[in-house]
Amino acid sequence: MNEEMDQTEVELEPTLDAPEEADATAETEASDNAPVDAEQALAKHMREYQTALRLQPGDWYVIHSYSGHERKVKANLEQRAESLGMAEFIHEVVVPMEEVVEMKNAQRKKITRVRMPGYVMVRMNLDDDNQVLRLVKDTPAVTGFVGDSRLKSREDQIPTPLSIPEAYEMLAPSEEQRFMRELEAEAVNTPAPVVKVEYEIGESVMVTAGPFLGQTATVADVMPEAKKLVVTLTLFGRDTQTELLMSDVSKED
Repeated sequence: MNEEMDQTEVELEPTLDAPEEADATAETEASDNAPVDAEQALAKHMREYQTALRLQPGDWYVIHSYSGHERKVKANLEQRAESLGMAEFIHEVVVPMEEVVEMKNAQRKKITRVRMPGYVMVRMNLDDDNQVLRLVKDTPAVTGFVGDSRLKSREDQIPTPLSIPEAYEMLAPSEEQRFMRELEAEAVNTPAPVVKVEYEIGESVMVTAGPFLGQTATVADVMPEAKKLVVTLTLFGRDTQTELLMSDVSKED
């Protein structure tokens, strides 16, 4: 049987620069859009994820499948559980995925691919008649379970479920990447804080710091994103323009 490629390609987007942090003197709107510490957010999320694994019903099992058919097995198993009235036993079917960057035709491409070819994870409860086991084993492209059996009959083999740490180890890499994609999407979609500028072109200001301390200047231009002003100073009897930080000037009384 020919193996099918089970991966998705996307062009890598240029990395967006994060907005500059507002200094202590800048007034901003939407203060709840403060930058998120990605490392701390990820660590917190993964602790919550591991706790959630312990509280979920059922046990995690690993099934063998034909390589390249993992996502088809997931879809077929979910459909069969629903149509045969056994959805209450099959809680979740997962094909762990991963994103990697590869060079293709001299371009960097982000590839989404199956992280464990030939394996599918399923969280389920067993029934007394082993109908759930037969449901899984009879799903097209499934070749069996991973794990020891406690019964001699080949037809009624009972696989050993994963421990929570084992399940977490297999699921965590995909969940980490999924969570980081969400954080990146939120960062892209979060508008930059709006800086309210208190100065106007033509306004007189007093320089309060730097080499021109104590001099009066006239605002020639305002640069809100950089939090700077272009001002005109009189030096040696001549008008001279220079850039100053907004925090280095004040309005004249």
